[in-house]
Amino acid sequence: MKHLVAILAHNHPELLPALVAKCYHAGATHIAIFNGSQNPNLFDSALSTIRRETPKAFEALSPEVWRGDIEWGNMLPFNRAALAEAERLEADYLSFWDSDLLPVRSDCFLELRKAVDAARMKYKAPDGYVCARHKTHHNQAVWPGTKFPSRNFLSLHAKGRNPWSELLENYGWNGQWVSHAFHPATTFGKFTISHLNLALKNASPEAMAFNKPVITPEETVLPTLANLAGVPVESPAFLRGVKWRPYWEAGEVRGGVPCDMVAIHPVARHKNFPLWGDNGVRNP
Repeated sequence: MKHLVAILAHNHPELLPALVAKCYHAGATHIAIFNGSQNPNLFDSALSTIRRETPKAFEALSPEVWRGDIEWGNMLPFNRAALAEAERLEADYLSFWDSDLLPVRSDCFLELRKAVDAARMKYKAPDGYVCARHKTHHNQAVWPGTKFPSRNFLSLHAKGRNPWSELLENYGWNGQWVSHAFHPATTFGKFTISHLNLALKNASPEAMAFNKPVITPEETVLPTLANLAGVPVESPAFLRGVKWRPYWEAGEVRGGVPCDMVAIHPVARHKNFPLWGDNGVRNP
């Protein structure tokens, strides 16, 4: 069994060794680092530290660090590179992981795999797509605003300005709904890896390029493509510690994260935050 955890990091290389070690001790069998900064050598020293301090975690690393300038608001180039690496490895599961997302339990990735399998079995589907929270939004005559990703996505489609419309329509999308899934900790299996990898390979350069008007397309395009292939999206309770805002406070975790959570997000990226101080994770 191969479970690839794809870590996207933009800065703070001094924290990467702890994150890689935690992912390894939390059940990741393979780890790939994706450099979203403009500095191609940003993580060189971090890789040396990982090799020296946690050699088993270093052995789990993919041989190359993918480099590409990724801005918040469009992570799909990262997703496409991670999907390609997952197919190269013939991975059974893939998790998208942010650099401010910490696994806190040794069975974190086991629980994610079990949730994917449970969704597949529950719906007799080809796969399961697991995330911290999700919702399907349907088109409405009047939108109260267009900043929320799914509202933005459907509004642009209605105006003929959504660069993803054609690709989704090729998979049977009617433009009347879109699935929204929070991106950090998103996990799915082999069928969805293959399906999404092929779809993003066929995406137009305009769609893949960083451009507004589409807001965070990774949170709408990917789950919608999964739904169109018959893959259900589920949000297990153990991911309730993974949220957009507010940041986890040091005082909230100093006495221990609630035992039913397997990961927390977002955490401050500085060494003074309690959980960065060691490479371990607690047992369930």
